[in-house]
Amino acid sequence: MNRRNDQWSSPYLASGAYAAGVNFRHRFLHDTYQISGSLDRSMVQGSRAAILALQTDAVHYYQRPDATLPLDSNATALDGSAGELLFGKVAGRHLMFQTAYQRRSAGFEVNDLGYLRRADQQSWNTWVGFFDRHQRALYNSLQWNNNWWQYWTTMGLPLEAAYNTNLHITFRNNWSWNMGSTIGQLGTTYDDRGARGGPAIRQDPYVAPWLYVSGDDRRMVVPSLSVNY
Repeated sequence: MNRRNDQWSSPYLASGAYAAGVNFRHRFLHDTYQISGSLDRSMVQGSRAAILALQTDAVHYYQRPDATLPLDSNATALDGSAGELLFGKVAGRHLMFQTAYQRRSAGFEVNDLGYLRRADQQSWNTWVGFFDRHQRALYNSLQWNNNWWQYWTTMGLPLEAAYNTNLHITFRNNWSWNMGSTIGQLGTTYDDRGARGGPAIRQDPYVAPWLYVSGDDRRMVVPSLSVNY
């Protein structure tokens, strides 16, 4: 993107923003397993005021006192990178899983192209699912998911560590039972965005259970019950 700024817009808008990326995917062992990944690069150019505003906005927060990021008020460009590596079992009768690592550097910036909520983050996410799609004595189908995710800044500050499990059953009478719970902010984790550019804030653990029961959706009237905490 190239933008022709004038004296009124140059302190606020970048004059140029560029992004490029490559990705790959490979399936093997009869298309049962998959490995995929991507690598992206971004660069934004503009006046010193515009680039300083980018460095200190809510996507980047270079000014955080505990971030040790190179805030530069004289910079006229901001560049960064992002990448992801994913491995999973994408086919099978009962068991599938996926695990992925993703990293975005503090200077990664693509908001002239789309929408990026935050940079300066790395994450590890894992999902394991058990499926039974065959009709049994008590149910028509069953799915049980287990999820684990962790987030850090690129400097290693822990932001989140959480586990979730959820169960979904459709009974023989077509009523469904769905329930799950998340246990989050395990161990020592911090919110590095809550102070809006200030120091990171210690977070407390939480538990978030939920339940959803639904009647036979073939009927004219379908009862349902939803509870969450």
